[in-house]
Amino acid sequence: MNTIQNAKANNMKLAITGTSSGLGKFLKTCYEVIYEVVEPSSRIQQVNELVEEIKDCDVFINNAHDGFCQTELLYAIFEEWKHDESKMIINIGSRAAKPNISKGYLYAAQKASLSHLTDNLVYNNPDKKCRISTIDFGMLERKGNSIPVLEHVDASMYVDTILFAPDHVEIPNLTAHHRANYTEVQKEKERINRE
Repeated sequence: MNTIQNAKANNMKLAITGTSSGLGKFLKTCYEVIYEVVEPSSRIQQVNELVEEIKDCDVFINNAHDGFCQTELLYAIFEEWKHDESKMIINIGSRAAKPNISKGYLYAAQKASLSHLTDNLVYNNPDKKCRISTIDFGMLERKGNSIPVLEHVDASMYVDTILFAPDHVEIPNLTAHHRANYTEVQKEKERINRE
């Protein structure tokens, strides 16, 4: 059974942010999305309104990055869903969240806050019933990329792993990236950016 059939068979109501491009746009083609936020820049900052619109969904893919809004949205949705074991939140993080990896310091801090909040909610909150996961991806495909990256179809397999795990399984954190040497990839990325 493929991903789309699987999602429909389970009758999941899925919401996702950031579907205008990149991974979000690709995931939108894989699942039957009930609610989407296409452009994150203005809508993602309206956390309370988004929670109201998303609250009846079963799965929320927290994909759009806009400062610390992704972390704020995770917490707000968690507060709405924490007592419901049928709900699931999947955060799209970044490998940059890991210490000593990214030179994009503020971006790294924003993505680290998402992973840190996931850990706190999963391991320290006695009221938590919903499942929460953060996937920290390395560089993903972009138009014109010539460096080793994960393709969107590769990334979607890890979303599927979490989405279709047995009900008793929770995967709080998962990191996936291209196996190419990170240092060499970063050198190549810097070289391309200088050109």
